[in-house]
Amino acid sequence: MTYKEKVAWLQRYLKAREKANFLGGCVQEMEAEAQGMRTRLDGMPGAGRDTARLARSVEKVEETLKMWNDQLDRCGELRIELVAELAKIQHPLAQEVLRRRYMNGESYAEICDALALVERRVYQLHRLGVNKVCEPENGG
Repeated sequence: MTYKEKVAWLQRYLKAREKANFLGGCVQEMEAEAQGMRTRLDGMPGAGRDTARLARSVEKVEETLKMWNDQLDRCGELRIELVAELAKIQHPLAQEVLRRRYMNGESYAEICDALALVERRVYQLHRLGVNKVCEPENGG
């Protein structure tokens, strides 16, 4: 795997987490919309003909909720893979830089502050760690 491919592999968890957060927000918005629709229908005489609209809305919420749950499961799987791969890195600081970057989503500046390191050193540790990722067990 090239350096770029390794970085892309490491980024999978954060991208999956972003998608899960997006879907979670969608579910909340859709549930609020369906609840508002239900409230309007409950208070309106003769609103029976719009119940199909409410049913479709609830169906869409359920579909999105399933997608969200599937995405959360995917996040869990990717996190387990990432933790296992980072655990193989023998350099503790390089491991910590990658953990903060690819699990916590921290910027390089945040990592510098947290570890009390200069930015150049964080970049060096990042490169060192990335180069150790996805290596064969006997090659590291």
